[in-house]
Amino acid sequence: MIKKIVIVSISYVFLCVIIAPSSFAANRPKMSKRNLRHGKKQVSHNLGVGMRFHKTHSNFEDLPFKEGDKTYTISYEYHEGIGYWLLGVGFTPELEEDESIEKIITPQLSLVFKDRIYRAGVGILKSYVSDEDELVQDTDIYYQFNIGINIPIFSKFSVDVNSLYSFEKWSDIKFKFKDVDYGVTINFTF
Repeated sequence: MIKKIVIVSISYVFLCVIIAPSSFAANRPKMSKRNLRHGKKQVSHNLGVGMRFHKTHSNFEDLPFKEGDKTYTISYEYHEGIGYWLLGVGFTPELEEDESIEKIITPQLSLVFKDRIYRAGVGILKSYVSDEDELVQDTDIYYQFNIGINIPIFSKFSVDVNSLYSFEKWSDIKFKFKDVDYGVTINFTF
């Protein structure tokens, strides 16, 4: 079951990368001569690979991650105007404190607003937890705030450094700095 979830998640991300650019390019409004002259793009796409460093959350006990756990991520971003959609999946191969959990797969969808190097957004996530016997349990849908920066490295590469705060319900947000996770992603723009 967990293998199917991984295959479907990865296939979905790669299908979006192959199909989305051609369909968006066909429907995109033509750029004005002024925009062409100054080299401004209206739409761009990013592929990212990264890592998320988890903390133990004091008010979100159903979250399977604890202090020191690491999640490897792949993502696709569709940028347009002042924001972008991020579609990604995280893979946690093992947990520091719980030996019974074999792996965790976490698909996510986020809407992020950008201003120069600054980023801020909100996302929706769901984690699928697999134990040693390949039994899969899933968490309820949960949410996250994302605040960070994007540092350009070369013309096609950049690094995102983010602070991520996960929470279970909009009505029960009790923010504490010790509950903030950190993430680093290397992006390729095409």
